[in-house]
Amino acid sequence: MQLNQQIVFLFNGGDTLRSLQLYLNPEVEHLLDWFHVTMRLIVLNQIAKGLPMKFDDEDRQYELREPTLKVLDSIKWYLWHGKPTKHSSTWIPWRWT
Repeated sequence: MQLNQQIVFLFNGGDTLRSLQLYLNPEVEHLLDWFHVTMRLIVLNQIAKGLPMKFDDEDRQYELREPTLKVLDSIKWYLWHGKPTKHSSTWIPWRWT
């Protein structure tokens, strides 16, 4: 591997593999494969289906389950259509490990 060689890694999102890739080349480009993205979205979708429909906060009542499911569907749609940053500022931040 040359010092100026561009490298693209396809990986599963795990921190261990990403650390190795950054060690090998700090300028590396990381790409998540669709299979692993989908697997994580499926888990998040199952978790969201288990959320209560609404929750109370003092005087107000908030919808919880349906907005969360809509956000997850939106994330999947935008990623599938190659627009990962379209509405990413409205996404719930998470850490994939």
